[in-house]
Amino acid sequence: MSKRVLGFIMCCGLMASLASCAPKNTTAKPKSSSDSADSLYDQRPLFFSCSVKDDNGNDVKNDKGETKLITIKNYKDSWKYPSPLDCMAQGETPDPTEEQRTALSKVQTKDDASDADDGFTRVLAECASTTGYPIDGRSDTNKDPDKNPFANAEAAKDGYKVLAFCPDHPQAARIKRNADQASSNDSQGSAQQKEIPAEYQSALSKAQDYSSIMHMSKEGIREQLSSENGEKFSQQAAQYAVDNLQADYNANALAKAKEYQETMHMSPAAIQEQLTSQYGEKFTQEEAAYAVQHLNQ
Repeated sequence: MSKRVLGFIMCCGLMASLASCAPKNTTAKPKSSSDSADSLYDQRPLFFSCSVKDDNGNDVKNDKGETKLITIKNYKDSWKYPSPLDCMAQGETPDPTEEQRTALSKVQTKDDASDADDGFTRVLAECASTTGYPIDGRSDTNKDPDKNPFANAEAAKDGYKVLAFCPDHPQAARIKRNADQASSNDSQGSAQQKEIPAEYQSALSKAQDYSSIMHMSKEGIREQLSSENGEKFSQQAAQYAVDNLQADYNANALAKAKEYQETMHMSPAAIQEQLTSQYGEKFTQEEAAYAVQHLNQ
């Protein structure tokens, strides 16, 4: 091999070694806009990200099959949109004005302490929404438009807060109707509960246990509640309990019948007799017949 060729090979090897030993560029690539999106949300002025809904409360999809979203800057802008919107407040929420603080103070719900700004951000989102919570009283799709979304007076406070803060909301009449009804029903229920003697309430609670756990008949429960060898409630309290107990006695009879069949291997005729006996379960003839007919179903 000539000296010229050997020198060329040695030179190439040296250059390769130098390249492999050279310090690598460890400078991090700049983050994409998506990497810093979360922090940008906290820095941007307040805006609302809203999912578009159809008239049944289902998400409207875009061309890619994803939930269609729009962005608005002022919550009242959503009121002009042709389709219902379910909105979330994002970005930096400004301090409420004195007038807004007054509106917020009119109604306080028990969980407002979880919001750093006493519920201001949340109520802005609620004012922007024309469907969903609190218009429907829930964040998921409302499948029963005739059902009052507010379960009780406490839940209705969220509706009243929206009415206090944005009384010109396009769904204001609907929100007020549902909130008023929930508050009224809750008040009536509380008043009725206070009028019921404690003994009657305790008897009803015991009756629920005997029905749901022991699958007893109506007459069996009444006797157990008033028996000297049982719960020792007054006859009046026991009668109140069975009169107000929400129980499916056909289902109770069937559960008892299956117990007799599986543990004592009794015949259908013997089971029916045991279910109706005054010394047995004290179910009605109709309830016992239902149980025997459905034993093997």
